[in-house]
Amino acid sequence: MQDIHKILQLGYNQIVPESGMVLLSEPFLREDVFSRAVILLIEHQEEGTFGLMLNKQLNQTDAGLLENFKNYNDSLFFGGPVETDRLFYIVWGDHSISESLCFMKDVYIGGNIDEIGDLIRSEKLKQKDIRFFVGYSGWDGGQLEKELRNNTWAVSQLTPEEIFTAPYDLLWKIGLNHLGGSYPLWNFLPTSPDLN
Repeated sequence: MQDIHKILQLGYNQIVPESGMVLLSEPFLREDVFSRAVILLIEHQEEGTFGLMLNKQLNQTDAGLLENFKNYNDSLFFGGPVETDRLFYIVWGDHSISESLCFMKDVYIGGNIDEIGDLIRSEKLKQKDIRFFVGYSGWDGGQLEKELRNNTWAVSQLTPEEIFTAPYDLLWKIGLNHLGGSYPLWNFLPTSPDLN
């Protein structure tokens, strides 16, 4: 048990989070919702933080939420436990979608929903270049910083290509590998310290 805690302490990083970075939950986080979660930070300010979980695929596509996207038959993801009645989407590449916001190089959030639908139907926007999410992950001002000090999260980075094309269930591992040091050892830890 002591060895595991040593690995977690060695793994602690003090990278300041900002838009476009990802949060990786520590391996023993007991909250099922955030167990081994990878959260892409869309906005991080003094007032609070907004992000989307990249690696929690929903069991089935919610036809009601995606009914305007007839040619889209890819997966829907669980973005987080806040506002789960809302649909969010990120797009890779400059498709000149009005009302969208670029938050990292070549990656945009939101935009005119009718334009998104037209681009998908015309196949100018490929399925691999868009991800849909139900709900989001959010923190009040100072809350994320406190969780970072408590080693709840490690701050890492993923490339747009990894975000949109890597298997979603490997993103936690990929993010840890980018950090190097003792972080890749987290991949070998059980989901509960009691199992060690």
